[in-house]
Amino acid sequence: MSLSGIRVYATVDNPFTISKYKGYNPEPDYNQRGNLTPGVDYGLYPLVRSYNLGVKVTF
Repeated sequence: MSLSGIRVYATVDNPFTISKYKGYNPEPDYNQRGNLTPGVDYGLYPLVRSYNLGVKVTF
């Protein structure tokens, strides 16, 4: 059994948000509440930040 290849990878989604917005989410939800109150976030959850690390080994 011999090692043919190895691959290490990493990704980060939404590592930071640059905004002067004081609320949780600078991207308000327009579809859930309708278009009557655009720009209002109703205290929605902040944007998700995710880290992924992986290793692929080929024999």
